[in-house]
Amino acid sequence: MVGSWRVTSHEEEVPVEGRGKVKFTGGDGATLQLNADGTGEFDYKSGTEYLGDLSGQEVRLEVSGKMTYHFTARKGTLSITDVESTASGKLYFDNEQYGDSQPLNAEDDTSTYTCSANELTQKTFLFTTRFERVS
Repeated sequence: MVGSWRVTSHEEEVPVEGRGKVKFTGGDGATLQLNADGTGEFDYKSGTEYLGDLSGQEVRLEVSGKMTYHFTARKGTLSITDVESTASGKLYFDNEQYGDSQPLNAEDDTSTYTCSANELTQKTFLFTTRFERVS
């Protein structure tokens, strides 16, 4: 798992206050760096996009910034701790911003994963993210 990875796809259902749940897909281009010392960094760059639909209305989530953490990977289980985030997200309905930019707060979490030489898949009951190795 150690190395640099690029997101190729992401799927997640997100509750939007006052609107319901939106299934977002996207995330192309965001990167993940997993280091041999057990530290990791997820970088959304200056604006990674996720798209969805809610009752025929186009929904777009634009996330920028980074998250850092410590990770442990054993027997198909990935645990992250000590998460720090400078990431934030803006939500748009039909290209009009909905509310203010919100901090993207992540908590310690556990997921499952599969990893081959060039592909990594991370899953929880909320999301599935697929990566390809960059280096």
